[in-house]
Amino acid sequence: MAPRSSPASNARIEVLETHKVWLHGQVVDRETGHPTPVRLAFHSADGRYIPPYGHRTEINDGWFQDYGADVKLMDSSFAYVDGTFQVELPVGDVYLEMTKGFEYQPVRRRLEIQPGQRDLKLEIERIANLRSNGWVSADTHVHFLSPTTALLEAGAEGLNLVNLLAAQWGDLFTNVGDITNEPLLSRDKENMVWVGSENRQHILGHIGLLGPRAPVFPMSAAGPDESYLGDPLWNSMAHGRTPAGPPAAFPLQSISHTLRERLQPTSRSAKSTRLSSGPSARRALSRGTSTSSGFSIGIGT
Repeated sequence: MAPRSSPASNARIEVLETHKVWLHGQVVDRETGHPTPVRLAFHSADGRYIPPYGHRTEINDGWFQDYGADVKLMDSSFAYVDGTFQVELPVGDVYLEMTKGFEYQPVRRRLEIQPGQRDLKLEIERIANLRSNGWVSADTHVHFLSPTTALLEAGAEGLNLVNLLAAQWGDLFTNVGDITNEPLLSRDKENMVWVGSENRQHILGHIGLLGPRAPVFPMSAAGPDESYLGDPLWNSMAHGRTPAGPPAAFPLQSISHTLRERLQPTSRSAKSTRLSSGPSARRALSRGTSTSSGFSIGIGT
């Protein structure tokens, strides 16, 4: 803008949104009519991202930053909601994007917000139900999120099982205080988070301990880039022991027990339960998560 003493100026100030309304929103499954978790984004007519209240407008996607219920995919920002939310939207045209994993039809539509409007009800439609055929979707390699946030994001991304891994990064420890040796379940028992650990050594590699009965320490050894500078190699990861005594092992039995006993059964005729992860998880959880390389495990039930 020109200085106050200038006789003329080409600058102009324009109010883009003269009227806004505060809305109580709800997202429901079209088939059941019940509220359901989703990942969504609102955009104004000029393309500006408008998050629900309690979510960030500008999401920091750096390492160990903004690991709440938000995600940034390329240049697009989204918020995770549990089926209810509140948001302040401008009167007029607003654009909605909404997803819920691969088994629901993605939503992209224009909304017309009215003056004085107070409620906003959105629907999302299920187009497949692989759980009814004995399939279980999973992400076996997730870091940083709190267990409750991981459970919310699992429901919004169509993941039945999330393995949240405590870890050591030099002198930083993450999720160690969340290890309870018991899973966290959603109310409908369709989503589960189990906190395990990723045990790391800079030469021998990394191993994820999924659903352990007790934590295996140390989590990192032999100095950078995994543990403290100057830390010794106490033993190889193959010699790790739990307080109960037996050597730590890849816990397929624990996973199988977890899926049989903890997840709500949907089909008595299902012969096996299959875990799928990797590219199909497509960064299924928020920044700060890490998705495992592709593999599948068949477990008889």
